[in-house]
Amino acid sequence: MSARRRLPSCLLVAGLLAGCGGERAREPAAAARAVPPGTNLVLISIDSLRPDHLGAYGYRRLTSPHLDRLAREGIVFERAWSTTTWTLPAHLSMLSSLVPPVHNVRRTNERVSEKVELLPERLAQAGYRSAAVVSGLFLDRRYGFDQGWEVYDDRTAFAGGDLHEHENVSSGRVHARALELLDRLQSEPFFLFLHYFDVHYDYRPPPPYDRLFDPDYAGPVSGTHFARDLLRRRELAARDLEHLVALYDGEIRWVDAWLGKLFADLERRGLGERTLVVVTSDHGEEFLEHRRFGHAQNLYEPTLRVPLLVRLPGGRLGGRRSEVPVSLTDLAPTLAAAAGLPPPSGWMGRDLLPLLEGRGSIAPADLYADLFGRRRALIADGAWKAILERRYVRGRDQRRARSLELFDLARDPGERDDRAAADATRAETLRRRLERAWHGFQRAAAGLDAGRVENDPEFEKELRALGYL
Repeated sequence: MSARRRLPSCLLVAGLLAGCGGERAREPAAAARAVPPGTNLVLISIDSLRPDHLGAYGYRRLTSPHLDRLAREGIVFERAWSTTTWTLPAHLSMLSSLVPPVHNVRRTNERVSEKVELLPERLAQAGYRSAAVVSGLFLDRRYGFDQGWEVYDDRTAFAGGDLHEHENVSSGRVHARALELLDRLQSEPFFLFLHYFDVHYDYRPPPPYDRLFDPDYAGPVSGTHFARDLLRRRELAARDLEHLVALYDGEIRWVDAWLGKLFADLERRGLGERTLVVVTSDHGEEFLEHRRFGHAQNLYEPTLRVPLLVRLPGGRLGGRRSEVPVSLTDLAPTLAAAAGLPPPSGWMGRDLLPLLEGRGSIAPADLYADLFGRRRALIADGAWKAILERRYVRGRDQRRARSLELFDLARDPGERDDRAAADATRAETLRRRLERAWHGFQRAAAGLDAGRVENDPEFEKELRALGYL
């Protein structure tokens, strides 16, 4: 890329993200690295995947046998959060290590500035070849995701069908293209990013997964046209809701089957010993826990919590679980560190590699989330969560707070007991921290204004079909 304006230093948001860039522990000079520089990197994002619907996180159904095996051979992060609850800004946070108020892409017609350095651009400095296969409209190159890749494939997933992604089962095509790219990236090291969309609504798993978890249901509800018929519903009969969840679980099992093939192919190619594999999601999914379906409607745990599984090369140091609160912004610095690179000064996440390798701790940090600039959340120490909702005051230029909610996640993980009134002092403290953070984010975002995307009518038709417009 041509000359690039350097992002503002982490010092600009000092005090907001404690230990910005991570805390690097001292390591013995002769210590063997579990992730030597030059390790191959595979990052997998499964759209709309809730962690509590995976066996690795205690789910009762066998939705994820291959991911569960990966978890047993790796490190499971029990407390991982996204930076928002919809696809476009979440994936930009994943690849840029910036929260949405800094990378500035928070709406469907915005694209990331070329001044924002994405992970593949950073990895190229260490000689990495990079390729991506994506399967969702919001990862289209029009949003700027194609910066820095040798191959950015946002078309294969739609081959042989229209753009109605929820009617266009795509995991098989993503898998086939991934194998082609592994053949192409024969010279190592490489970075491969795969995005699987099929867990996203509509919930239409192919046979036999469509009846795997609820074979006896004979009612009227199906996952077809979910965005059109159910997304705005606030209630559903218990038996119908049970079936809808079973269809969602069937989607997970379907994608898990393809991931099993991918993991087996990595081993057959002899790459398992030289490849770090990360599996996560951009956001979760809600099934009326807060009287909503789907996502992109609030910042509660069903949609903000994400899974995070990391398998080190050869499964070294596997079988561990971490309670450290982490964010999607931590992924890019961690993968850069695995390549032997320091993060750029502007990246906001922490390098988790010392923790993964068992050679150091990670500095604590507040975690942040944003939804369309109207809702903001702060997670303090992984224990307390404040959600601030704001709105424009009609006829005025300024904004004002409409509501503040406070939840004790340790005691009330379902966020049923708003403690804002009962614990007013804590609520006010977190509100002030949240406001200070956003002022810092605005300064850090200076000069990184999002570009405008002119979506064609067909593209907007698809966004509308998915419930985003």
